[in-house]
Amino acid sequence: QTLVPKPDKVYRVASYLKRPPRLLIQALGRQLDHPIKTKSEQKFIYSRLKLLDLQFCLNIHQSLWQSYFDLSYEQHQWPVSVHRSLDYE
Repeated sequence: QTLVPKPDKVYRVASYLKRPPRLLIQALGRQLDHPIKTKSEQKFIYSRLKLLDLQFCLNIHQSLWQSYFDLSYEQHQWPVSVHRSLDYE
């Protein structure tokens, strides 16, 4: 059985996404030197920023667990819980 952590347990929302979306969109528009005027553009960009941030955090989390696995594999040192699960096979 593989345990998959719930995204809300792994993912911590970035501070820039905790602020009002309007401020973020205005700042982004100034940075791009192109105002983001329509509501549909604003919603699209904000929703994609949230998805990209979630993907980034999940990639970091996966990378961390991969490094734990690689280290354990190289040194042949496994947590007790892994030994127990391998004993059942």
